Amino acid sequence: GGIINIVTKSGGNEHHLDISVYYQDARLQLKCSSCDETPNNLSLAANINVGGPIVKDKLWYYVSAEVPFTRGQQTPDQQVFPDVARDAYPAREFLGFYGLAKLTFQPTDNQTFKLLFQSDPARINNTGQNPNRHPDAERQQIQGGFTIAFISETFLTENLFWNNKVAFINSTLKI
Repeated sequence: GGIINIVTKSGGNEHHLDISVYYQDARLQLKCSSCDETPNNLSLAANINVGGPIVKDKLWYYVSAEVPFTRGQQTPDQQVFPDVARDAYPAREFLGFYGLAKLTFQPTDNQTFKLLFQSDPARINNTGQNPNRHPDAERQQIQGGFTIAFISETFLTENLFWNNKVAFINSTLKI
């Protein structure tokens, strides 16, 4: 067993906004010199982060969202099914959403309370990418979940820290 502790961003006394988009498609990828086809690959991610004060020096908010989309296609080396062309196999597609919302309240210099909500639903089409499986038999997968947490952090002394967490976690996988 193990414990992983991740420190996420919190809002501060100044409002901030960060937006980014990342894009990559097959035209930006190397392809082998002996390949006839250009791969049907695409990667796209849009992100937004916003945070700031609700009550200066006491209560802050932070919200983050990311929407990733990827498409990757494998072309079989040979035609397996007579009714399906080699390039007709469907691409594997992933569409997700990663969300985080956090309120941070600091009533004193030594005490902090945080309310946290995280979500990560996703849908994956054509998960198998198996050339021995007919394209009509490809699978779809729906996954994800959410977490709601309350965190209390207290500095008892300069060198002693007390941390309490209470959380509800829901996770789903449908194939």
